[in-house]
Amino acid sequence: MKNRFGYGLEKSSGDNSSKQHARALFLSLIPQTRADVVPNLFGTAYQPFLELLDNHREEILQIRSSLESELLGHPDFDAAAITGIAMRLFIPSRHALHEKEGAETLSRLLLGWSRRWNLAADWCLDYAVVSLREHYVESQSTGAFDTYSFNAAWDASGFEMKTTPLLVQYPFDEDLGGEAGKALNEFHFKYKGLDFKVAGLSLLSIAEFRREVRLKFIKASGKNVRGAGKALRFSVNSYIEKVSKVARLKRSLKQPPVKTEQAHFTWLIRWQVPECEAFRKIAKQYGVHWTTVGEGVQATAKWLGLKLRSRRIHSGRPAGSVNDRARYLHRVVSPKRR
Repeated sequence: MKNRFGYGLEKSSGDNSSKQHARALFLSLIPQTRADVVPNLFGTAYQPFLELLDNHREEILQIRSSLESELLGHPDFDAAAITGIAMRLFIPSRHALHEKEGAETLSRLLLGWSRRWNLAADWCLDYAVVSLREHYVESQSTGAFDTYSFNAAWDASGFEMKTTPLLVQYPFDEDLGGEAGKALNEFHFKYKGLDFKVAGLSLLSIAEFRREVRLKFIKASGKNVRGAGKALRFSVNSYIEKVSKVARLKRSLKQPPVKTEQAHFTWLIRWQVPECEAFRKIAKQYGVHWTTVGEGVQATAKWLGLKLRSRRIHSGRPAGSVNDRARYLHRVVSPKRR
């Protein structure tokens, strides 16, 4: 089964919501297959991370005080929430470390960790930093440092990776306001007493949108209202046409493509992350040809933006066997010789 990533309409870019969704899925699957990756991150970098926070305590307190003056008393922002926001503003990603005095040791250790596990892409390092930060925020808010697991913090980072592109793509102060902006975010159907709303195409694919509309229509007993079904079909089709036109003309937004089989992410992890396994070994366990695994690994890594490991790294193949990656690349990438 193939996965559809992203929320709905999106821009074509290297960091759009569908790609970030896929990256979050890839990273979230790592602990299931390579159990040492996350504990090694925290064993390597968490103490230097805490030391960095301690050295910048005054800066963090200033950020927190500024937020308190604006948000404290708001029903959606208690003290713990404000602390979390302050931490996210202080260190939103790995790149923020370059601007922090005394962060050289932490940066070096993070880079070493990423190279050890063949995860030396910027987005992998961002995910690692967010995991460290989220563990600290959660343990501070609950006092549960000993019980809040490293894997839970790792998983929590996936939510930020998936939602950040959406906030960038649909900022509230952009010029796409008024009815056009409202249409992207919400569909509103009214007919003879029926009145319901559904999230719009900025959040849902067209198929998901149609399904949600149908469920709301049934729940509202729309089938019992004469002419409601025909009116709904007209409204839905008009809405999709209108929003698609607005998105295309004003924002260059498109529906994200349907992408990779989830198994391909696991294949990539098993081939890429130590202990690195050969294509043939993975293929045998999945009952497929090894070239199928190779194609899935190559395509998934390219889409995610992850540089594949060197074929010189031991991959667990028996002595004397053909190097899977070299033969695969020769067969698939090189032109056939006639």
